[in-house]
Amino acid sequence: MLARVRQLANRARCADNLRSLGQAILLYCNENHGAYPPTWGTLAMQVDITSEIFVCGNRSLTAPPHLTPAQLGDWITANSDYLYLAADLPIGWSPQVSPQVVLAYERPENHDGINVLFQDGHVAFFDRAEADKVVAQLSRHVNPPQFESEGKHVGFK
Repeated sequence: MLARVRQLANRARCADNLRSLGQAILLYCNENHGAYPPTWGTLAMQVDITSEIFVCGNRSLTAPPHLTPAQLGDWITANSDYLYLAADLPIGWSPQVSPQVVLAYERPENHDGINVLFQDGHVAFFDRAEADKVVAQLSRHVNPPQFESEGKHVGFK
């Protein structure tokens, strides 16, 4: 029972991390004429966020101390638990774009499903069966993917 509670708490933490990353992406886009950051590291260097936000609560990974900003950006890009897709999108953050376009999602091995960050800023959790289908589509560059459900929305849009 305690393990299940811990798993749910870590899953919620990942959803919060993704939601915060979505807000950071919005700030970046506003400052860069609608362009998405090319990498997580670029986002971290230009928006005031910590490296911890890029790591799942299931792992006790922290950035090495005394890294230069560029080295920290490279470390974040290499070690993030969230897969970043927005760099491949041809348009920036805009209310006219589809709320079903995926900007980022967590690595499938982290939980019993995945949290997904959408272009309109909301985060939803998909169970393992649907997560595998969504990841397969995203791996084939099908974005927005076709969802069987809307997932479980976490927090506010």
